[in-house]
Amino acid sequence: VNVRASELVARLHDALKASGYAGHDLELFLVRTVFCLFADDTGIFEPRDVFLDFLEERTASDGSDLGPWLARLFQVLHTPEDRRQAKLDEDLARFPYVNGDLFAEPLRIPDFDTAMRQALLDAGRFDWTAISPAIFGALFQSVMEPVERRAAGAHYTTEKNILKVIEPLFLDRLRTEFAQLKARRDSRRVPDLHVFQRKLGALRFFDPACGCGNFLIIAYRELRALEIEVLRELNPGQRQFEMLADVLSVVNVDQFHGIEIGEFPARIASTALWMMDHIMNNRLSLEFGRTYARIPIEKSPHIRNADALETDWAEVLPPEECDYVFGNPPFVGKSQQSRTQGTQKRAAAGGGTLDYVTAWFIRAGEYVRRAPGGKTPRIGFVATNSITQGEQAAQLWPVLFDRHGLEIAFAHRTFAWGSDVHGKAHVHVVVLGLDRREEARREYIPIGWLGPDVIANQKLRILPNATLADFALLTSAMHMAWTRAVTGRLESRYMYSVGVVYNTFPTPPGWTNENADSSAPATLAQAVLDARAAHPEATLAQLYDPDLMPPNLRKAHQQLDRAIDRLYRRAAFASERERVEHLFTLYERLQAPLVAKAAERPKRKRRRTGP
Repeated sequence: VNVRASELVARLHDALKASGYAGHDLELFLVRTVFCLFADDTGIFEPRDVFLDFLEERTASDGSDLGPWLARLFQVLHTPEDRRQAKLDEDLARFPYVNGDLFAEPLRIPDFDTAMRQALLDAGRFDWTAISPAIFGALFQSVMEPVERRAAGAHYTTEKNILKVIEPLFLDRLRTEFAQLKARRDSRRVPDLHVFQRKLGALRFFDPACGCGNFLIIAYRELRALEIEVLRELNPGQRQFEMLADVLSVVNVDQFHGIEIGEFPARIASTALWMMDHIMNNRLSLEFGRTYARIPIEKSPHIRNADALETDWAEVLPPEECDYVFGNPPFVGKSQQSRTQGTQKRAAAGGGTLDYVTAWFIRAGEYVRRAPGGKTPRIGFVATNSITQGEQAAQLWPVLFDRHGLEIAFAHRTFAWGSDVHGKAHVHVVVLGLDRREEARREYIPIGWLGPDVIANQKLRILPNATLADFALLTSAMHMAWTRAVTGRLESRYMYSVGVVYNTFPTPPGWTNENADSSAPATLAQAVLDARAAHPEATLAQLYDPDLMPPNLRKAHQQLDRAIDRLYRRAAFASERERVEHLFTLYERLQAPLVAKAAERPKRKRRRTGP
């Protein structure tokens, strides 16, 4: 179905181009036309086939008046209903206000003949309801000349291969988090599901070589599908819901950003995301019993028509606001690079025999390095397998590892490329996921309990006859803040020292084991242990992995943290810096008597020896 649709639009493209209608006008005209064809079958235009009926009934069979009618229609689609002329043709008045700037620009309209009109009618009679907006990438490739395709390094990705990137990059984690929330039965389950939905709506995605937007489109579809599952869980049994789709759904296309060098694919990417938005709104409507359309379009994806290697990525999306950088950068080998591409690659990656695609990896590393520590975008790219072997590996990976502080988070070994279009690329590729290598991530030092039958080796620090109160204090955010401030590190790992960390740690005022054991922190410490016990198959390392920490364990720690904080002062701590400043104030008070006492000691006179 997708290939057939692309062939129909390619036929229209060829007929228009043969008539002398080409360039920017042709590309924009095709994007508008395909949007109308899609809207005509999927409920954006009501009733169905209103666009096809308009073409068949109001335009002459020889095509002589088709161009002027389309020009007038495009104007109407960009005009709000309350600003339209009172004498507007009644057939044109049936079309909605679309917005989104798709129909904003004045456009030179082509002159049609019988054959060209028939090509448009054939596309209109095709059923577009089964089309995935990801077809736009295939559509674009179908109308490009093979030489242009090779020069641009345009290789379009199947959904199967896109999922190989986005699932380990973010989808698997989000699905796991949702599954854990879904399985809970405590009183915080529903509020935490709402928090999770808002998290989905706050994520930001960036494809710096987005082409026609396939990665962005599929990522948006999967994010909306997950949100629908969340809404279904929040509203069990409710299939008649009286809220609007834009109230129910907080995920929208403006969370998606991209850079694309070609104007035509950049426009296609934006339009395809709007189309996917409508498809997902329809799916949401089926869940809750009403038909919704986000028309007029109020939010738009951020697609920059520019050369990604000549653009500051932070101007498109600041790195501190970005969560994920992904995509399918151009595949151009060293021998096939143009002079401009070679210059760009050398500017990003230096000399050597690196492929063009490596420039995106290095630019992504630079981009991630600019993000503050609290917000670190993850990277997931498809690339030719050549960058993982031979001389290219020796040139590229030291730059990524040593200069930019990245590490491999996930990978797919070499597999044959696939595409949904004719003339697909015959290459073998890899998928590589990269994270910034953090200097600090655990939030809590994993502290366990050992029975008397266990002999601790010299690698462990042990506290004999420990109590729940001891555990509460040592596993608290206050103790972790002190540890991070005063201890040394081996590579990025904490070197927990009895003399430097444990003995110097200021306990809360009035803290003694006698009164602490019956306090709230002791009870909450047991809650932490109970939360761990709910995951008997997990090791301490897995339980305290910052990315995999179970929500119930994190919640138990947060409650314990608040209780320990209140022992130090009533006002909540706004940051770790506040905690450290408060602890050092206490430390100075504890040290003051010792310092004064030392100052009071009489100094011993030294006996001079020697000549």
